[in-house]
Amino acid sequence: MYHISDDKRSRESSQWIYEALEQLMTKLPYEKIRITDICKKAKVGRVTFYRHYDTIDDILRKKCDDKFRDLLVYLKEYSDAQKMAAKTFLVPFLRFWYVNPTIIRIIFLANKDFIINESIEKILAPIEKLYFEHQENRYDSYFSSVKYAVSITVLKEWFKNDMNLAPDDLSIGLLEYLKTLLNESIQ
Repeated sequence: MYHISDDKRSRESSQWIYEALEQLMTKLPYEKIRITDICKKAKVGRVTFYRHYDTIDDILRKKCDDKFRDLLVYLKEYSDAQKMAAKTFLVPFLRFWYVNPTIIRIIFLANKDFIINESIEKILAPIEKLYFEHQENRYDSYFSSVKYAVSITVLKEWFKNDMNLAPDDLSIGLLEYLKTLLNESIQ
C-alpha cells in the first residue's frame, strides 16, 4: 500500500523514489532491485521510503493509479469532445497510452500486470457511467469484462511490439477485423 500525503515535500520525495526505480530498471531486472538501491539513487532515507510505501510494488501501484485517474479525465474529455457518449473504448484508451507509455512499459517489464488490473478496477464505475449512461442491458457487466480484458491484452501486445502501429490504425484495424469475424460467424 502507498500513503503519500498531499504536501509538496511528500509529492516530491515520492516522485524521486519513482524516478530512481525507473532509472534502476534500465540497468537491473526488477526482481534484483532492492529498497536500499532505490533510496540511494533517490537520495532519500529508508524512513522516507517507508513513510510513502510498504513495498517496491507500491511505487508502481501509485504511479499506475495516478495515470489511470488521468486516463479517466482523458476519456471524459474525449467523450465530451465527441458531443455524445463514447462509442468505443479502445481508440481513446490506446491514444492515451501512446502519449503516456512509461509506467505501463515499466509494469510490463517488471512482470507485474496485475497492478494494471488493480488500477483499472478502481476507476471502472466512472468509466461504465461514460459508456453505458443511456442504456441498460443485463449483459453490460460481461461486455465490460471482455472490453477491459481485450484492451489490456492489446495494450500488452502493442508494447511488446514497440508500439509499432499508430493507436488509431491499431484500433480501427482491430475493430474491422472483429466485425469481419462476427459477420463470418453469423453466416
